[in-house]
Amino acid sequence: MLSYLCCAIFGAEPASRKTDNFKLIQDPVNYLALEKRITPVIIINEASHMNGAVLSDLKILFNFEMDSRDRAVILLAGQPQLNNTLRLNAHEPLRQRLVMNYNMEGLSKEEGRISCEESRCR
Repeated sequence: MLSYLCCAIFGAEPASRKTDNFKLIQDPVNYLALEKRITPVIIINEASHMNGAVLSDLKILFNFEMDSRDRAVILLAGQPQLNNTLRLNAHEPLRQRLVMNYNMEGLSKEEGRISCEESRCR
């Protein structure tokens, strides 16, 4: 599923084999990173809804040759349960690749009220 979506993003026709799809994604990422000196940023919203197989695919998909420079930046955005999922032993290899983990708290009632009042003033 993830590989089909990524192939579509990179303008490639999805292949029938997962490994072929990984190559279809890795090749343009390598080209951008190594030849154009551009680091692609891939944002996955609602990542807390991703199942274990998709998270494992992410680990494999972006497991480039060891190198001092990241080839792509992956931003996983989701609900707090995403952190719980990533803490599972099965996802340890993916969690080890995380450079940063940030949790955003919601606005308090007071902050929400002030924000709402400020937006009416504009």
